[in-house]
Amino acid sequence: ALRLIDAQRESDARAARRSLLGARSSWLTTMDGHTSKSEQSLREAVRETARDCMRKEELKRRRMAARQAAELANKRTEETAWQKREARKSVDMKTWQEAEWVQ
Repeated sequence: ALRLIDAQRESDARAARRSLLGARSSWLTTMDGHTSKSEQSLREAVRETARDCMRKEELKRRRMAARQAAELANKRTEETAWQKREARKSVDMKTWQEAEWVQ
């Protein structure tokens, strides 16, 4: 679903950019002070580009956080496995020492 939304937004951003390029060639403002359609298109294209940029930055931050969380989980798993091995070694060593002492 997120990929579909991303694809739609990218498509909308491309359309806004095309609109922006078209608007550049016809900078017209009406005489009564209202903005022309080309200027409105330009503003919307700029807004859409900014939204797209912000969305990509947020996605980048989320991916970074997920990667860091996965790395931390892997590190903790490795540390736990190491601690278990060390505990087993300690028990084995004590068992061996007790067996040697009994003999």
